[in-house]
Amino acid sequence: MVKQKTYKSEALAAIHETISDMYAAGVTGKQTMRRFDESCLTPVHEFTTEETEHIVSDLGLYDDLTPEECQIMTKERLKGERLSDTVIQQRNEGR
Repeated sequence: MVKQKTYKSEALAAIHETISDMYAAGVTGKQTMRRFDESCLTPVHEFTTEETEHIVSDLGLYDDLTPEECQIMTKERLKGERLSDTVIQQRNEGR
């Protein structure tokens, strides 16, 4: 999923797009690009664990998981792995 950038204003959007093109061309560096990201882009909301669990619960995203699949996903999360890769693989293999 590609996230759409949201800017603080139209003027900052134009400036950011220009600097992004310059970065892509190698004219400016990563540090400059990061400064412009912070200055021009709206901040991204960081969800807490409780907020995430509330959203998942309200939407019923994992209602069809078996208890075993829930345990696998919990173990993956604790190990810092991408969630549900093992569950998806097992489902694709027809387990």
